[in-house]
Amino acid sequence: MKDYIRIPKVQLTICLLLIYLTNLFFNFSLQTLLLIIIVPIVGMVSDLIFTKLKKKKFFIPSAAMTTSMIVVLLTGPQTPIYFPIFAVILAMASKVFIRPGRHIFNPASFGLIISSFLLAIPVAWWGPGNIVALSGKLPPLFLILLLPLLISGLRMKRYYTILVTFVSFILSSLLLFTVTKTPISQELIVNLLTDPTLIFFALVMAPEPMTTPYSVKNQILFGLFVGMFAVFSSRFIYEISFLKTLDPLVLSLLIGNVIFFRRK
Repeated sequence: MKDYIRIPKVQLTICLLLIYLTNLFFNFSLQTLLLIIIVPIVGMVSDLIFTKLKKKKFFIPSAAMTTSMIVVLLTGPQTPIYFPIFAVILAMASKVFIRPGRHIFNPASFGLIISSFLLAIPVAWWGPGNIVALSGKLPPLFLILLLPLLISGLRMKRYYTILVTFVSFILSSLLLFTVTKTPISQELIVNLLTDPTLIFFALVMAPEPMTTPYSVKNQILFGLFVGMFAVFSSRFIYEISFLKTLDPLVLSLLIGNVIFFRRK
């Protein structure tokens, strides 16, 4: 059991569970409780079934637990429950079947973006958003949102990906504001730096180790691309009706996965 707890993905799942339980404690609802029960079960069962179809040996689906927690935190109780269920099944399918030699797509991002497109339901970023809202009343709660840094940064050694993704997104946003002549105030900069969506994305999703580069050079290039593409793609995504439900951050990560698939 001790060896299992030492697995980085298991530790990351625990961090995500703490974020979820904090939300559940302060904003309890039956659907919020059902999400944490149903979606992980569907995710793990799907992973085991798909893996069995590939005729691989039984394993403990730790990656499915992490993916399920991300899907839950990015949907929330206001989203129809069939959305995260569909998303996590697609995520597991991509993990098992779309891997020519190794994984291509971040599973959670794949499941969420395809579900958003097919079901016309946007990603909600419910979990991290609530933590920041709650930290206005209880500031220490903000630290819970930073817990994944201990795993993705220190254990998985993806600190360059995290830092560059975060910084490139902010600088690209400021550049876009300048070009579009949007006033840049101190409040706007603070909001960017404490944006729960960006923080969660940079700490949890962008540095996923199986689908991102591990060399320092490629981590930097990957982070630059993902951060910049997310900002500038948002300018045209929302202007095309059938793409309006696609989240720019999630989409940029998937495109980055494809571009850097062979660059490790």
